Amino acid sequence: MGGGSGGMRGESQTSHLETNLKKAASQGFSHVSSSLNSSRTYLVARVSSQEPLRAAESYFKALGKGGNVAQLANGKGLTAKLKDGSRIVFRPSSRDGSPVIEIHPFRGSTISRLKIHFVKDENG
Repeated sequence: MGGGSGGMRGESQTSHLETNLKKAASQGFSHVSSSLNSSRTYLVARVSSQEPLRAAESYFKALGKGGNVAQLANGKGLTAKLKDGSRIVFRPSSRDGSPVIEIHPFRGSTISRLKIHFVKDENG
């Protein structure tokens, strides 16, 4: 009780995840938000790229900036935990074979859970 830092509640209104999403959009990842479809538990996006794995790795690096990065327990990817409690998960291969990024916002966030599949651009 009393004063003190208050942990996450004492932080600014903008979460670390929101900040990283905005920075990533300014670095060329704005196409992600325009390709969303809903599923039962996630918004799902498919992003086309000439180099899907490299694009997914770059996006993970941008969204996980400032977070504690660790290997997933199953050894099949990485997770970054941000200071606001949000988690970003990178798996180089999902069930369909495409690299995937999962965004798990902190509890109470206005940001939706998001899964982004990075697929080979067949047009060029």
